[in-house]
Amino acid sequence: MAGGVGSHCGGFHPPTNSDGTYLQFTAQFTVTFFAATATENQLHSAVSVLLSHALRPGAYFFHVPNDAKRSYATAARLKQMGMRAGHPDLTILFAGRAYLIELKSARGRVTDAQTRAHALIADAGCPVAVCRSVEQVHEQIRDWGLI
Repeated sequence: MAGGVGSHCGGFHPPTNSDGTYLQFTAQFTVTFFAATATENQLHSAVSVLLSHALRPGAYFFHVPNDAKRSYATAARLKQMGMRAGHPDLTILFAGRAYLIELKSARGRVTDAQTRAHALIADAGCPVAVCRSVEQVHEQIRDWGLI
């Protein structure tokens, strides 16, 4: 994916208000994104740009890189330190609550470990959602009152 924060690449346009005007961000941006063919990495990058500009002041988000390839020794050490299989990709913190998002490409599937983790997180009282596009993430964070 070309560009990044502050770039104008065409394709995906920032979400609009109900009257068709663009939401107000701290910087102008447009991200190239084609939902039907985007890889999960491209989706992550586009969502990161959206969250960087759209979240309410005071909200903080981060990615948990559980999917990175590691040696057996490193994986064992990280598991010993508390890394949990199936933890969602993104965590958003706001006003004393955690909101979690699992990102999947159009063809990606939720694993059994992710299904179990999402249920445990929901049981702990934190909302968790699976999103397959930037638009779905925008809708979800709007529904959660984060923008």
